[in-house]
Amino acid sequence: MRHSGQDHTADSPVQSGVKTNLVIMARAPVTGRCKTRLARTMGAQRAAAMHQAMVETVVASARAASQGHIILACTPSIRHAFFARLARRYGLQRVSQPQGELGTRMLASLRATGPSPAAHILLGTDQPNHVANLLGQGIEALQQGKNSAWLAPTLDGGFWALGVQNIDARLFHVSRWSCNRVKYAVRRNLHRSGQVITNAIAMHDIDTSRDWHQLPRLTRQILARRATMPGYRQGNPRGTSCWSHEPH
Repeated sequence: MRHSGQDHTADSPVQSGVKTNLVIMARAPVTGRCKTRLARTMGAQRAAAMHQAMVETVVASARAASQGHIILACTPSIRHAFFARLARRYGLQRVSQPQGELGTRMLASLRATGPSPAAHILLGTDQPNHVANLLGQGIEALQQGKNSAWLAPTLDGGFWALGVQNIDARLFHVSRWSCNRVKYAVRRNLHRSGQVITNAIAMHDIDTSRDWHQLPRLTRQILARRATMPGYRQGNPRGTSCWSHEPH
């Protein structure tokens, strides 16, 4: 699943102009409570700063990809000052993630978009590279028909984004979320629910020092600047320069 492709061709007519909601799952940058594996090599304080930088990078990328409705699904507290600043700066709606396993939280966050007819993309903040370009591909993929789906996997066996037109609780029936088979379980659930899947190129989640050093140098430089200067934007009013290039 390292290359773009479709499982099969959609047999529904293309639906141009389907609105796409974006839902970003985000954890507050609390020292010692985020990026704990990355903290083993870079220290808890710097890891929290990098996590904050990655969250804002993903949010800015999402806003660059879409002028539509973006929800920031927050944990552990919706009132964290960082989330409030992101909401003001990028025009986001904030909601709280509920208690429970990851599948429960993802489903509840998607349902926060309301009953209006639209496509939906759920994404995390551990993959900060080329997000605007990839989200653009996902938004386009969801225009292919009423059963369109888009899956953006990670190389560790998970996924960093999932796009659907129909929110189906069965998609999140996964026995173990902390294993390297999650993307296959979700892909199987998509098939079983009749979704027509477009697969994105597999990317690295940034969880460890090795992951960090596999990022392109420019991305690392801008994340490092954003970690020390929140809101940093390099020569681009949308702050997209570090992920707007073609993947390395």
